[in-house]
Amino acid sequence: MKRLRGVRITKFEVPQVVENGTSTPILLDCDYEFSEVENMSLVIKWFLDDFLKPVYQWIPGQRPQVLGVLKGRLNLSYVASSDVFKRHRAIEILQPTTELSGTYRCQVESFTSEDTMEGTMTVYCEMSDSSLEFVSTSEEKNKIFFSISLTLKAPPRWMEMRGEKPASDRVNVSCIAERVFPKPKMELWKNDLTGRSEMLGTRTRSEEKEYSYDVIVWKLIDDWSLEEQTIFECLLHIPKVQLRLTKKMIYYPGPLFYPLSQPGLTGPSLEEETNEIPIKHRESPDDDDPSIAIPVVGQDGGVQVAEAEIQLVLMLVLLLSAM
Repeated sequence: MKRLRGVRITKFEVPQVVENGTSTPILLDCDYEFSEVENMSLVIKWFLDDFLKPVYQWIPGQRPQVLGVLKGRLNLSYVASSDVFKRHRAIEILQPTTELSGTYRCQVESFTSEDTMEGTMTVYCEMSDSSLEFVSTSEEKNKIFFSISLTLKAPPRWMEMRGEKPASDRVNVSCIAERVFPKPKMELWKNDLTGRSEMLGTRTRSEEKEYSYDVIVWKLIDDWSLEEQTIFECLLHIPKVQLRLTKKMIYYPGPLFYPLSQPGLTGPSLEEETNEIPIKHRESPDDDDPSIAIPVVGQDGGVQVAEAEIQLVLMLVLLLSAM
């Protein structure tokens, strides 16, 4: 018969990746062996990141104790084994959220010995795929089309790619993601018609907000450096999580005109998904400012055009009609 020298953990299970808010309970298990002389002094503890303060403790024969961030988050009725000295060795987490990400340590101890094992669990926010297309052609200078498809889940998450004209010969391409966890990496790529791809040197800004991150990357590009048709691509991926999200934007270099708010000249309506968004030029674009040429939307979803430009258009119409 094998004689044990102190307690020993024989099985340790902590899932590496868990989706935020999943309805399926998440089980962290820690099985062990011990000698008969130790069964009356066993203590099972679980720690999260801070290995000095347990978040869970169970002494055989007593009720489990839950402390700190796990309080109110466990199913205390879960039974891992019929063995009275192993019944509540495991913890079952209900609807995990991002603040429960971290390194979990199981510690089994007695008066004479102890054993520990640890593993990292990441709770991530799943982002739904979405698409955005921005078109500007010489044949359709008076139209701007935005097509947005987003699926929002709780907690809200959002990703958007923008093409904005701070001047007639420049474009500011940006990609924004909100409420992402863990902290993502975001890249901006330029693809031409031959299939060649180039990662652009972008400016990046990220901000941590309540266990999630908002991230923006942007690049101000001169039209002369682009092909007749350029596809910009934004790639978001999260380390340690098999999650990749790609958004593409088609851009045609050239001057861009305002769509006029007159019958027959307004662009298409996207009432269910988004309003039509005109581009507002700024006289002094700043390469360090990601908010260059923020689109302006009227309360009725129409186009806001400067009064002087409307007068100029009317003068041109009168001149043409008089010819």
